[in-house]
Amino acid sequence: HTSDSVTDTLPGAKFSITACSMSGNVATVAGNSPKTGESGDSGLVSFDKLNRGTVYMITETAAPEKYVKDDEPRFIVFAANSAKYPETITFDGEDYSLIIVNASKVSYDMYWENEVEPTTTPEPSPSPSVTPEPSPRT
Repeated sequence: HTSDSVTDTLPGAKFSITACSMSGNVATVAGNSPKTGESGDSGLVSFDKLNRGTVYMITETAAPEKYVKDDEPRFIVFAANSAKYPETITFDGEDYSLIIVNASKVSYDMYWENEVEPTTTPEPSPSPSVTPEPSPRT
């Protein structure tokens, strides 16, 4: 959605979701190919056939035209029945919150906020400097 309104959805955003391997609270990409998707007119992207208990990293891979891509990955896990998960995980040396979806839920909505690309104003070209000649004295 746009940064101005959570109801203004954006078609054309591209995302990937990748399963992660966990070692304690440290996540690494599991080496499998990510699933990809692009938001349609509704601004929604759906990923299905995700495994309960697997931590997934979701990233925006391309923003809609005239918007800035959000480079921050999101991490989510659909909890297995009684499993425990850390609230924070580390990926590439950075800490991120882990969204833990209750074991009774089968879906979860996430939202990305995209800023409008800043417009660049061209630098004005310097005006030629004109110095009037002194008028002759009469």
